[in-house]
Amino acid sequence: MPRHFSSEEKEIIRDKLLDAGMYLFTKYGVGKTTIEDVTKEAGVGKGTFYLFYGSKGAFYLDLYEREWKILNEKMEELFLYKKGNLSDLLLEYIFENRRHLLEHPILSKAYDPSTVSSIFDQAGHERLREFKRLSSEKLCRIIDSWISANDLICPINTKVVAAMMRSLSFLNYHRMEIGEDILDEVVRRFADSIALMVKEATIAGSE
Repeated sequence: MPRHFSSEEKEIIRDKLLDAGMYLFTKYGVGKTTIEDVTKEAGVGKGTFYLFYGSKGAFYLDLYEREWKILNEKMEELFLYKKGNLSDLLLEYIFENRRHLLEHPILSKAYDPSTVSSIFDQAGHERLREFKRLSSEKLCRIIDSWISANDLICPINTKVVAAMMRSLSFLNYHRMEIGEDILDEVVRRFADSIALMVKEATIAGSE
C-alpha cells in the first residue's frame, strides 16, 4: 500500500525532489541524470517519486516551471514601467533575457533538440506551448508598460512586437543549421532590425 502524505509533507518532498533535480541536471545534464539519481540525492524512495511524477519529462517540466516563474518575476522587476527610449528598452530586454536563458542550466534545455526529443511526450510539448503562451502575455504587459510610462504611441500591435522578440530565442534551437560561429551575430542583427522597426513606427506615430 502506498503511503499517504499530508499536503505539507507533499510540498516538502516535492521541493526536495526539485532541488535534487536542479543540482543533478546542472552538474550532469538532463540526459545523464536518472530518476534513481534524483531520489537518492533527495533522500526519498523511487516509488515516492512516481507518486508525484509519471516520467522524467514531467519532473523536468515542474522544475522548468519553478525556474521560469523566478526568471519572469526578475524580468518584471527589472523592466516593468521602465523609463527610456522604446527601441533601447527592447534591445536591453532581448539581450538580458537571452543571457539568463542561455546561462540557466534548466531553462536552456528547452531549446536543446536532443533534450526535447528524448524526454518530452505529447503532454510535455503541450505544457511547453502553454509556458510560451504565458511568456508572450507577460512580455506584452511589459511592452505596454513602457509605452504607458514614456507616453509613447506605437502603431504596431504589441503582440506582434512580443512575438518577434520571443522568436529570437528559438534561433537557439536551430543553432546547428544557422552555425554556432555566427549565431550571436544573427541574433544581434535580427534584434537591431526589430528595434529599428519599432523606432520608426514610434516616430511616425508621434507625428
